[in-house]
Amino acid sequence: MWYDYLQDVEDGKVHIDVKSSEVVVTLESVLQFITGSISIPLFGFDTAPSITFSHSAEDTLPTANTCDLSIRLPTSITDVGTFSSRMTFDIFNAVGFGQI
Repeated sequence: MWYDYLQDVEDGKVHIDVKSSEVVVTLESVLQFITGSISIPLFGFDTAPSITFSHSAEDTLPTANTCDLSIRLPTSITDVGTFSSRMTFDIFNAVGFGQI
């Protein structure tokens, strides 16, 4: 589902309504959610971004930690549409620093 979500973002197919206007989710916004940065630094990140998976039924939202450049994806979501809407919700409702 993660790969499909990123492909849909790259293709401009993921949108969210923000204050009565439609906003397209970009790869930059996904990167910012995970790392706190909208672009990859010239010499790369000190630590490579990582993905972990939560197998707990209680985890229903993706979470990111910008300090260690990681994203934790719940495996309890089995529907692509649900995953996409929750991921998009998180990206646009994240504080932007630290544990999100």
